[in-house]
Amino acid sequence: MRTLLLLAFAGCQQAHSITLQLGPTEDTLTAGFGCFQDADPAKLLAQRGLQQGGGLKFSIVVDVISLGGRLPGCRGEELAAACDDGACTIVPRSDGTRFCHEVLVDATAVTAALRDDLVPLLDSIRTQLRVEAVTLDAPDEPVLLRAVATTEPCDAVTAAFDPQDLVGCAYSCPAQLDDIDGPIALSLDTLTRECEREVKACAAFP
Repeated sequence: MRTLLLLAFAGCQQAHSITLQLGPTEDTLTAGFGCFQDADPAKLLAQRGLQQGGGLKFSIVVDVISLGGRLPGCRGEELAAACDDGACTIVPRSDGTRFCHEVLVDATAVTAALRDDLVPLLDSIRTQLRVEAVTLDAPDEPVLLRAVATTEPCDAVTAAFDPQDLVGCAYSCPAQLDDIDGPIALSLDTLTRECEREVKACAAFP
């Protein structure tokens, strides 16, 4: 089970199809979507999206980020150092938009996730996001793929996310996408679930 479809593009001679995983394996969720709030360590960031009835509602924005021709490592400090001169930029789709889709997870799937059964939640997210590709024309250079979950509706999402609306964030290692077919895992550079600060940094990059 792949958590997200998400990326398909055609190179000069060969079409590639890439799927994104929201965790290290197909049936797990990265810590980047399981962080606790700084203001109330008993609450998950995900609880910002709770609806009446116990479901969750949030938007997922997936960006392709150019690294300015560089190929840094995966760690946050390596990425920050590679992009501190402003060379890294979000690459919009051919129509000038970013991939954004609003997701609604029902209470049954949320309850199962709280009991460590992530399959219903991941299945629900995957099904709802399988509506369109992130891009059909990825850059021919090293890029980073990032997914941000926010309670902001898609029509309100701007270049800068509101930190108070963030639900989670994760990103891939830098990669040359025309060398890949198959899944790419997303993660967050953190060793603890007390990671709201890391989520904010991830969402603010570059």
